Amino acid sequence: MPPLLSLRQKDHYERILTAYDSHYYDKWSIRYRDEFIFGPMWDRFDLNNKFIADLAPSACVNYRRNTGFAARECDLTMPMELVAEFDAAMVVGGLHHCVADLGQT
Repeated sequence: MPPLLSLRQKDHYERILTAYDSHYYDKWSIRYRDEFIFGPMWDRFDLNNKFIADLAPSACVNYRRNTGFAARECDLTMPMELVAEFDAAMVVGGLHHCVADLGQT
C-alpha cells in the first residue's frame, strides 16, 4: 500500500488533471515540448509502438485518447513487478509528484 502522502499526491493530481491537460495538450505547449524538450532528447530514437507509463489512471486514459497509444499506470515511488519491459523511461516535469520516496523513484 502506498504511503498516505503518495495517495494524497495522486488524489491531488486526479483533481487537477482536466485543467492540467487543457494546457498540456494545447497546440503551443505541444510545439514547445517538441522543439525544446522531446526533439533534442529523443531525436535519435524511434518511440513509435513503445510502452508508456504514467502515474494516474485518468492521465493514462487521456494519454490514450490524445495519442492513440497504450499507457500503463505506475507508482514510481513503490517497488513494482513489471509485466513487460519498458523500451525507455522519461520524466519531464514530474519528479516533484514523487513525494513519498524519491530514492525508490
